[in-house]
Amino acid sequence: MKKLAELIVNKRHIVLTVFILFSIISVFIASKVTINNDIAKYLPNTSETRIGMDIMEENFEEIKESTFQIMFKSLQSEEKVEICQQLEEVEGVSTVDYDETEDYNKEDYTRYAIHVEDTKDSETATKVYEEITKKYEDYEIETNGDIAEQNTEVLPTWIVGLAVGCVLIILIIMCESYVEPFLFLIAILVAILLNNGTNIIFGSVSNITSSISAILQLALSMDYSIMLMNRYAQEKQKEPDKTKAMKNALSNAFTSISSSSLTTIVGLITLVFMSFKIGRDLGFVLAKGVLFSLISIFFVLPALILLFDKIIVKTQKRTPHLTLEKLGKFSYKIRPIAIFLFLGAFIISFFLKGNLGILYTSSEEDKISEIFGTNNQIAIIYKTKDEEAISKHLKGIEEKEKVEQVLGYGNTINEKLTYNQLQDKLQDFDVDVTIEDYLLKILYYNYYNQEENNTMTFDELVSFIQTEVYNNPKIKEELDEPTKDNIEKLANFTSEAKINQKRSANEIANILGIEKDKMNDLFTYYHSKNTKISISLNEFIKFMNQDVLTNQKYAKSVDANSRESLNKLAKFVNKNTITKKMNSKEMAQLFGMNEATMKDLYTYYISVNGIDTKISISEFANFVLSDILTNSQYASSFDEATINNIKMLATFSNQTTITKKMNASELANLFGMDENTIKQLMLLKMGKSDNGTTLSIADFINQTIYIKNNTTYLNNVDISQLEKLAPFAQNQNNINTTKMNQQVLATIFDQVARSRFCC
Repeated sequence: MKKLAELIVNKRHIVLTVFILFSIISVFIASKVTINNDIAKYLPNTSETRIGMDIMEENFEEIKESTFQIMFKSLQSEEKVEICQQLEEVEGVSTVDYDETEDYNKEDYTRYAIHVEDTKDSETATKVYEEITKKYEDYEIETNGDIAEQNTEVLPTWIVGLAVGCVLIILIIMCESYVEPFLFLIAILVAILLNNGTNIIFGSVSNITSSISAILQLALSMDYSIMLMNRYAQEKQKEPDKTKAMKNALSNAFTSISSSSLTTIVGLITLVFMSFKIGRDLGFVLAKGVLFSLISIFFVLPALILLFDKIIVKTQKRTPHLTLEKLGKFSYKIRPIAIFLFLGAFIISFFLKGNLGILYTSSEEDKISEIFGTNNQIAIIYKTKDEEAISKHLKGIEEKEKVEQVLGYGNTINEKLTYNQLQDKLQDFDVDVTIEDYLLKILYYNYYNQEENNTMTFDELVSFIQTEVYNNPKIKEELDEPTKDNIEKLANFTSEAKINQKRSANEIANILGIEKDKMNDLFTYYHSKNTKISISLNEFIKFMNQDVLTNQKYAKSVDANSRESLNKLAKFVNKNTITKKMNSKEMAQLFGMNEATMKDLYTYYISVNGIDTKISISEFANFVLSDILTNSQYASSFDEATINNIKMLATFSNQTTITKKMNASELANLFGMDENTIKQLMLLKMGKSDNGTTLSIADFINQTIYIKNNTTYLNNVDISQLEKLAPFAQNQNNINTTKMNQQVLATIFDQVARSRFCC
């Protein structure tokens, strides 16, 4: 060590020059070190949050949008609108959220939410933030949000200055010369610059590490300077030659200073083993910083001390003399119980630490949050196969007291809802309903019931026809007159009570369509065999089949049509027949009706009595195009305009289509708009509109609707087709599975399907 000490002292001018040169180079290199503001990147690989974020990055496209809020105090009414317009005109700002409600105006404060279509760490976002804060620096403003956090130092400059100032004051008071503290700070500054520059080897360091490493390095290694200075003062008392005294000081102080620094470095290295990887970042940087401090103390400080030795001597002063004699005596007295006191304190601390809360967000609310409140968003990632379980879980989360809103695939566009619930849930399509509600209901039913397997009783069918079908003119027209007559006749056979109801000769004649004279004769014949004055339909039909038609004298008075009718009616007087659940084919045979007509009635019956099936826009459109419109029986239900709208649904409910990037010419052909208008919209959106500029269909739709609603630029342009497609653009990540009921689907159509009542 003596040879090294001699080299350092003898070549001190060269050593000092080299270190100053390296420090200057380090300042330049430090500006190239990437500062990482995303603390989430330091989460351990096994943490659920890190796993979830990795899944999101792998499966979902990054949303290049960031925001920040700016709050003004004491704005006049006319200023509020004017500032909003000024903010919108700032280059890089996509939109500004503001209105006259309490959401943006409260007490004497006004806030604006500024959106930038780029990530928070982008040059665009930084430029927007700096330009706006500089523009309104004369106002009383506050900011928050991800862009604001990105551009705000973790440790403000004034705090660093305060810390250095406090250290300097303490050193000036305690050191024997007024010059010594400044020499210490210069030596540490060299170490800090070298440490910051060499951070380039890590690729990036966290903003936390970057902000606090200098202060911690100063605090951790200042004692090395003091130790060397004290040793030099001691050696100088023995050896008047300052160079020899410094050599002896370096040689003798090396062991104590290096051992002290070694323990500090080892302690910092232990941070590397934290599961939270910010520990590794902080540990390596600080350990390296302490090492550079040690090097600077041994190489730079000796040169500075020798260079300013005369000034140090001239600026000598008295220092406070602090004695710890009383503390030493007290410590010596309690030595027998000291170990037990510390052991007790350790045990108590161990149990108390379990009550220490852990904050995952900042506990300090900013000024904007204090006035307007704040919300924290939590993203939950789950496997698609767990959809049903997650949907139930979301309902439980929604009921929690502090939860304001829960948005998920399972409780929004894919929530399992009945038809009526869907009608109430999905009213976001602001277009008049133009397709018959019942027709879309039947479409829903047919989609899920390709093979009809529903049944009903004869009584249910007849009652339904009388109460529902007859009250719907379009459906009633589908039944011919003979069928209607049969329904009215058979209405008397729908229950056991009706069949066994006692009726007069005239009543039965009217029901069965038999001449009254013949019916009176039949009643006379029946009366001759029975003592009853009236007869039920059940008794009459049995009497006709068992007595009249088997008696040659009376059988001749019953014509062929009446015989056939009686044979049919014989089925209906059977209790088992009228209560049996039958499908449409069985009912058609019993009823004597066309099977297709009966199936249509069954379908309509099911749709009117409630439907709990669900269908997505994509499923609906493709089903209609592939199954319904290819069937001549059902195709007439839709006119050309409606068919075009359905084709539009099939096209734009496909995620690949809605996210496809197109140039101005392609977009113009797709939407039938003027190409120059589209180029202007591209220019407003992206700042360029040359032939190579492309824009996704979803972004184009959203941009056009925003311009239409907020400016007069598109007043003469018809964008009705784009407005219909807005829901697809807004839900482009999962619109292909968006569940819609028939009423909501109807809002997208312009024409009414009227020809038939089923499909």
